[in-house]
Amino acid sequence: VTYFNADLFKAAGIPNPKELSDQGKWNWDTLLESAKKLTDASKQQYGLGFGNWWGPAWGYFTNAAGGGMFNKERTACNLGSAESIAGAKFAQDLYTQKLVPAGDADGEALFNAGKVGMYFNGRWFTPGVRTNSKFAWDVAEMPQGKVKSTWLFWGPYIINAKTANPDAAWEVMKAITAADAMGKVAEMGTNIPSRKDQTAVDAFLKSNPPANNQAFIKGTDYAVAEQALYTGNWGDFSGKVQSLWDQMIAGKITPEDFGKQACEQTTGAFSK
Repeated sequence: VTYFNADLFKAAGIPNPKELSDQGKWNWDTLLESAKKLTDASKQQYGLGFGNWWGPAWGYFTNAAGGGMFNKERTACNLGSAESIAGAKFAQDLYTQKLVPAGDADGEALFNAGKVGMYFNGRWFTPGVRTNSKFAWDVAEMPQGKVKSTWLFWGPYIINAKTANPDAAWEVMKAITAADAMGKVAEMGTNIPSRKDQTAVDAFLKSNPPANNQAFIKGTDYAVAEQALYTGNWGDFSGKVQSLWDQMIAGKITPEDFGKQACEQTTGAFSK
């Protein structure tokens, strides 16, 4: 989702992402407009921030542009497609215009310090913002590019198939996945319940701030599950792509070169 500093938006006299989303106007155009109006070099204040890793960076921007990391079967690189390159270019422009902190900056700390107007992050960021921020804040869905896009990160509980105590393990599994247990975890702010039980859902929705917890739920309608390779070497793929992405946002290579070289250098990451 998009975390945002409501006080900065109010001071700038512009609608915040939640208000824009309610009007059906929260997209890359209004994201860019907002980031420009919130950026103030004299205060070392940036309009937007996001972690420099595949999730909120090259994964999100290429997906939302209508492209993505892989082909449909996840057997080949798709970062060289016209859509993926368009998403990469949009991201590069944010850095070129200095609307976001440098790629190696601690954007989370800057947001909590009131130096970043908007920040892309997951639910796990909520407890830290509650504890460390001194301003009014809320969340909205991710801005729409060519298409709506966000990630579905998940943390499953599993039982080892070779466990020596399957019955006991099953009792533990039932206890920690019960609706009331999920509700208690949701109240802490970190997780979104995986069950649709109303007790757990209500506990999540009432866990404030943020007030707009519905943004997390709405995002599940179009979220893409974590983009791991079905077969192949994810570490090899992501490592090489990240290196090229870092060069691109620093202005050392073009978005076209990023896409082309990413697909050329990662052919060995896909199992045949």
